[in-house]
Amino acid sequence: MNIFGSSGVRGIVGEELTPSDAVRVAQAAGGEFDAGRVAVARDTRRTGGLFVDAVSSGLSSVGHSVDRVGTVPTPALQAHCEREEVPGVMVTASHNPPAFNGVKLVGPEGVELTSDALDRVEARLEGDPGLVAWDEVGRRQQVDDVGRAYREQLLAAVDRSAIANAD
Repeated sequence: MNIFGSSGVRGIVGEELTPSDAVRVAQAAGGEFDAGRVAVARDTRRTGGLFVDAVSSGLSSVGHSVDRVGTVPTPALQAHCEREEVPGVMVTASHNPPAFNGVKLVGPEGVELTSDALDRVEARLEGDPGLVAWDEVGRRQQVDDVGRAYREQLLAAVDRSAIANAD
């Protein structure tokens, strides 16, 4: 099938990528994720909320609880995933024009999934999504301050005195 590029799946909204596609990708990823919860974030694109809702629904339908972390840069989601040891889904089309959106999958180590893991997710797209019973559907919760925590982490990593004393 080969839908995943070097950085997830993305396309022109409504033409190459639809909310239904995002649900299916999230369900397939949820089948690969070995976790009870998954963090979901988005960038500032107009269609971001639409796709976050779709991704959250897909993950919940296969039994994962969803931490909705809001609008943050991709590295902030990755840092959150590493800190919390949970996988994540970033709704973004990176540098592409505004008509695009996409889905990027992040492992619990805070890095994008390997090509082998993406191949396994892609293989799941063709099969049964593994829907859970109504009483096993994952819950959703809003997680605030992911952006603030990321900024604090960046600032803590900077050696301010070395910069101030540089010639």
